Amino acid sequence: MGCDTPPFTSWCSYGKLGHRGDSGTSLRKRWTSIIGTNQEIYPHPKITQTLDYEGELGIIIRKAGIQISREHAWDYVWGATIINDVTARERRRDHKQFYIGKSLDTFCPMGPYAVHFRQSANTSQLIFDIPTLIVTCSMGITLQPGDVIATGTPAGICLSLGEFLKHIDVIDISISGLGTLSNTVGDPNRPPPACAPLNKKRVVGSNATTKGMRLAGETGPVGS
Repeated sequence: MGCDTPPFTSWCSYGKLGHRGDSGTSLRKRWTSIIGTNQEIYPHPKITQTLDYEGELGIIIRKAGIQISREHAWDYVWGATIINDVTARERRRDHKQFYIGKSLDTFCPMGPYAVHFRQSANTSQLIFDIPTLIVTCSMGITLQPGDVIATGTPAGICLSLGEFLKHIDVIDISISGLGTLSNTVGDPNRPPPACAPLNKKRVVGSNATTKGMRLAGETGPVGS
């Protein structure tokens, strides 16, 4: 499986605390943006000067489905991982949409583990609960095994603090039970990285992994 074969789709949920709508807004990140833990985020200096992070819970889809109901939503969940929904803020402003600003290469760090759910997780702090996100994303588009839905980020991003990411900054995102996703902002003077071949394994079952993540308790290098 190479760069011409997308392994899954990364969905993002967008909403503002205190401004909850009926279903939120669903966004998509291009699959070529995905990297693993301990890999560098390329800062794309010719494209953005407002590099930002968004630490999010990623929900991994277990089986294909469309127009999924709330009562059956959890049947489609395999497990969870950590996502850094890296964003070029001014690309959203200039292009009036999210796709370009969230889909640049290396803008979707994911991992370090893909943890299989044995029961429903405690997600009471989410703006939109997991069944709502699954219902919204599957309204007219078929979700596929291995698709990942990012659930939105809490307060404290660079945009609100007024100081954006720069070379050698380290972003650590920790979620209880899922480990810590760690990435460093790379050297802007280097050329952008080439799209690397992806691991042929996918997050589709209890013994599956994807590039840059592994099951909790699994031994050996990440992505092996």
